[in-house]
Amino acid sequence: MNVPLLVLPVATLVLLSFVFSGSETALFSLSKSELYSFSISKRKSENILARLMKRPQAILVTILTGNLLVNNLLTMLVTDSLVSRFHDYGHLVSIGIVTPLLIVVCEMLPKLLSVRQPHLVSRSVAGFIRWVHILLIPLTFVLH
Repeated sequence: MNVPLLVLPVATLVLLSFVFSGSETALFSLSKSELYSFSISKRKSENILARLMKRPQAILVTILTGNLLVNNLLTMLVTDSLVSRFHDYGHLVSIGIVTPLLIVVCEMLPKLLSVRQPHLVSRSVAGFIRWVHILLIPLTFVLH
């Protein structure tokens, strides 16, 4: 695959992985009293969060499933591109690029940021997580 054509899908997948990882930390940093206050809030995003977190296990399954799908797709795209370019060594090059990218940029960084501002992050991702939850219901129903 042509490198310029790969940049947008890879950047999108990295962003999605970042959001899933940060969402997990932010949502599960909220206390029960905060979720109760969200349930009576006038903010739509806070009401969404309160409803979502009534079933925290289902939301966790949604977030982890979404993150797993995104990370696997990212790995497949990058590996396919690098194998076509570096042939026998493409898998090794992919491991050297994708592993640190996933660990640092897609896992550690969003968690560090989310734990500092869980309310802001939670409100920001509420609609997205709800949409993903609805989209993945057939798959997560089997897993949950």
